[in-house]
Amino acid sequence: MRNTFTNYVAQFTLIIFTILLSICAYAGEESQLQFSPENLMGNRSNNYQHIIGAMITDKLHFSNFAYLDSDYSTKANLYNIRNTISYNLVDNWFSNLAVGLKNPGVYTTFSVQYVKKYNTFSYLLRTGATYQKSWTSESFATMQYVPKISDSINAFLNASLSLNVNTKGITRGIQQFRMGIKNKQLTYGLASNFDQFNYNQRTLTNHGLFLRINY
Repeated sequence: MRNTFTNYVAQFTLIIFTILLSICAYAGEESQLQFSPENLMGNRSNNYQHIIGAMITDKLHFSNFAYLDSDYSTKANLYNIRNTISYNLVDNWFSNLAVGLKNPGVYTTFSVQYVKKYNTFSYLLRTGATYQKSWTSESFATMQYVPKISDSINAFLNASLSLNVNTKGITRGIQQFRMGIKNKQLTYGLASNFDQFNYNQRTLTNHGLFLRINY
């Protein structure tokens, strides 16, 4: 089951990557393609995630996010594949429409986000509504600090928080923390993931080492 799903994620990623390359080729010089895969080898599971992004125009952005968490002992998979179209409304404000697949099925998200970037610090705030069998309010926040150590090396600190909430409480929560070194295209170091399900009735943690490559 795990190998089958891993192959599915790999094939889906290749398809999305090919589509984005085609979009960028059609869009010409205005387009920008980015690919950032990351793997975390943790005490509980192996966790893979990536972001593929393409600037189609100066206002329109497309991204693909994939997440696969494979538990060593239970062989269970947590997954999330999300495709998002973002439109730059004004300055640092964006509107988003996303369609994806995650446990336990297909979902759609409408959201608004604010992005701010400085030389060594950046953050993103997003809020919206998600429909997956029922409606939930979805909030996401991430911040990143990359202070310079030398000409080619930076310290790397990243924290992100995601919450889905309905009238009864938190249906799904995710917190991720990364601390390490960024050396040109490579980022590596210590990582921790925390997951909560069904009003905190089930929780998971995963601590280990991560490697991220920025193309």
